[in-house]
Amino acid sequence: MKTKSIFTFITAILLSFSLLSINAQVVNSNTNVGVGQGVLSSNTTGYRNIGLGDYSLNKNKTGYSNNALGYKALFSNTDGECNVSIGSFSMMSNTIGIRNISIGHKSLYSNTKGYNNIALGYSSMYLNIEGKKNIAIGDRAMYYFTKGNSNTALGRFALYGNAYESPNGSKNNAIGESALHWISSGSENNAIGYKAGFNIQTGIRNNIWGSYANVSTSSNYNIIIGYRTWSHGDNNIIIGKKITLPQGISNAMNIGGVLFGTGFQSALPEGATSTPANGKIGINVVNPTTTLDVAGTGHISSHFYVDGNLGIGTKNPDQKLTVKGKIHAEEVIIDTNVPFPDYVFSHDYNLMPLKEVEQFVKTNNHLPEIPSAGEVAETGLNIGELQTKLLQKIEELTLYAIEQSKDIEELKREVRELKEVKE
Repeated sequence: MKTKSIFTFITAILLSFSLLSINAQVVNSNTNVGVGQGVLSSNTTGYRNIGLGDYSLNKNKTGYSNNALGYKALFSNTDGECNVSIGSFSMMSNTIGIRNISIGHKSLYSNTKGYNNIALGYSSMYLNIEGKKNIAIGDRAMYYFTKGNSNTALGRFALYGNAYESPNGSKNNAIGESALHWISSGSENNAIGYKAGFNIQTGIRNNIWGSYANVSTSSNYNIIIGYRTWSHGDNNIIIGKKITLPQGISNAMNIGGVLFGTGFQSALPEGATSTPANGKIGINVVNPTTTLDVAGTGHISSHFYVDGNLGIGTKNPDQKLTVKGKIHAEEVIIDTNVPFPDYVFSHDYNLMPLKEVEQFVKTNNHLPEIPSAGEVAETGLNIGELQTKLLQKIEELTLYAIEQSKDIEELKREVRELKEVKE
């Protein structure tokens, strides 16, 4: 049984070669090997070429180390070298291009002098003529590109190209079906996801990640992450699902529809340093007007440090803490840089006589060393200084009370003595 199977296999091989010899010619000269009609029929000095399929390497003259498998594969090649072409009509127009690999029907079909390209898939890089160092994997990937360089397309219709613009962008990377689909002259864009960056044509240096994530045709320097997220301007940063920044909005940020920003730069201009962009961040505020603009409540579990003035209820704080409104607190501790008024009880303290105090009050309508109502209305109250001054006045009142107590005791003593004399 085993002998019969081997015999059948050998018979099939011999029959195949017999059928091949009926319609094909075999070339074996100058280290070239060709099988099929018109294979290597124009070769002069080319060597180490392999052509398998009718009219493969038909026009080759001096080209060497080429491998063509398929009907009219590398048909027009004359001087190109080190190319690998697998598939009918693959690299059919190549003349002098070198070190290209094309696998698939009509892959790299129009290439004439482009080099170091890899095309894998039906009609991948179909119209490439002189582009170099490109990688296109997928059905019609980089289909309309004619001379772009150093692009990478992975997926059906990835970097497909705008047929009316002769696409020539360079250094683009597209992963996913129809990623960067309509690209023309745009360069250095990165898109990952189904139809990611689908609309970009001339925009540059956009980074897009997510199905249907997109920017406008000429938008630049955007960072887009999320399903159906879209930017119509430049230098925008968007992270989230179905978030769109409308026309005319640039240098903005939107993260999850909660964290917003304006004045941002997703990329610095050419030659610029890392100078801060002077942007603004809003939490639940779409158009923040300050460096940090928050709508809602907040919680800080540790310390919060402010190097400058802090305003509550006011945008123009003139002190370290400026509050427009009421403050409710269980306790307030105030450090003061003025001496605590224990000096009032010093033996050499110059206590103003009550007569002078009376005269001052009649003239000024306020106590000595205490600000007037007009001064308070104009400049406000310094609570630390005022508390110190009020304590000073309380201590002065204590001294006045002690003096009055002494006077009263003296009067009582005199009254007693007068009573004793009368008796």
